[in-house]
Amino acid sequence: MTIAITGAAGHLGRLTAQLVLDHVPPGEVVLVTRRPEAIADLADAGATVRRGDFDEPESLGVAFAGVDRLLLISVDVLGNRVAQHTAAIDAAAAAGVGHVLYTSGLNAGSELPLVVSHDHGATEQAIRDRGLRWTALRMGLYAESQVAAAARAVTSGHLVHNNGDGATAYVSREDCAAAAAAALAEEGHEDRVYDITGPELVTQAQVAALAAEISGRPVVPVAIDDEEATQNLMAVGLPADTATAIASFGTAIREGVLEVLSSHVEDLTGRPPLSLREVLEANRSALEETA
Repeated sequence: MTIAITGAAGHLGRLTAQLVLDHVPPGEVVLVTRRPEAIADLADAGATVRRGDFDEPESLGVAFAGVDRLLLISVDVLGNRVAQHTAAIDAAAAAGVGHVLYTSGLNAGSELPLVVSHDHGATEQAIRDRGLRWTALRMGLYAESQVAAAARAVTSGHLVHNNGDGATAYVSREDCAAAAAAALAEEGHEDRVYDITGPELVTQAQVAALAAEISGRPVVPVAIDDEEATQNLMAVGLPADTATAIASFGTAIREGVLEVLSSHVEDLTGRPPLSLREVLEANRSALEETA
């Protein structure tokens, strides 16, 4: 069984690759990236590193040659993701890959307000349409995103958000990688949907309270509407479509689209996921330095 991971030089890809290499013979692991030089250390550990670029479909046939099971990590740049993912899926099918696991999002394919949901739903469907075995790893929002948000809030004294009273189960990148590695390296996960979430639903009021407790500085949650959230993001230089997409996460949380809580991280890895408190405390210095 040869397994492969795309985006292996990225944060999630590298973490997943390192965990896979702890449990799978290196000779059975193929790592695909646009930047092979960035993971030379993993090549030194025995993995096969191949260059592959979703924007260069001709590079993917060679990258996926001989692979049985593929972890397709979603690209993080909005706008052309479905075409990029579809190119990778077509190349995988042509290369004889039998099973594709995809790092999707919670409630993939649901209607707006979550802008990125369409991309994830379309990618999941593309895998099924090619007749491949599939696994959807529907990942929650990274807990690490709240470290930066909490640090800004400690500096200003205000945690500005458009989540309303909605809650979501923030999940650490470490737990996402562990769940992906387990599903990729083990048998029995074909044609399954896994919701990869943290252990508890958390509101922005609770994030503000945690930031205040850890930093020792007052932090007040301030709710704004979607339009103001979008305008604030554009004011710091984000393009309008990107700002709209990011603001839509708050809309989705407020409307309950991302109010998903599951045991799938523990089911896959054998251990409970990290809480948001644990992630923030592990990054205490980032909050205290801004205090």
